[in-house]
Amino acid sequence: MTLRSVRRQAKQPLAIFAAPTTIWDALLQPAFIKVQQQKSELSWRTDHLNREALTRQLLEHQLDLAILFDPPKTDDISIEKLCNVKLVAVTSGSNEGLAGLATQAYCYVDWGNTFETLHSRFFNEQAPIKLRSSSATLALSWLLENVGSAYLPESMVSGYLKQGRLQQLTSVPGIERELYAAYLTDNQYNQELQTVIRLLQQQFAAEQSQAVS
Repeated sequence: MTLRSVRRQAKQPLAIFAAPTTIWDALLQPAFIKVQQQKSELSWRTDHLNREALTRQLLEHQLDLAILFDPPKTDDISIEKLCNVKLVAVTSGSNEGLAGLATQAYCYVDWGNTFETLHSRFFNEQAPIKLRSSSATLALSWLLENVGSAYLPESMVSGYLKQGRLQQLTSVPGIERELYAAYLTDNQYNQELQTVIRLLQQQFAAEQSQAVS
């Protein structure tokens, strides 16, 4: 079904919105719910897609707005930064430094191509990979039930760090990522998309402020 036919079937203006699973369940879901409530005049369709599918569907006019870490670089697609995301290495075991990681299981969470490159510089082969996942929520649940480590957003684990249920691996560098919104430069609904992007930026800023306090 084409985007045009989907829009014809919608009884209200329709926004089609997608992101990778890791971004949805660790970062985007609460902000999206708030924006959806604020933009009640819109109908929404959401999806979980990897970076390649996001880019393809944007270029094929099957998608209005993509949220991702590694946006495509083409004149046909405009991008806007939503927020900074700090990924920190945390453990449910003891914080024994890099040497101690060899005795812990490790969950590799897929945070995109740039993360994979940075991660390989100082974390590869330090700990045996027990689980690979595209779900940060699953990774967090796994950590809370097993002794192991993973890279997760600081905002997602701050409460568990305060409670002592997780510890930050201070010997392992954090990884800073920038989260972007991407959309077709010639999308006829760009004015509406700009409003949605502004609201997302506000929600992310508010959530990060709460996590720090």
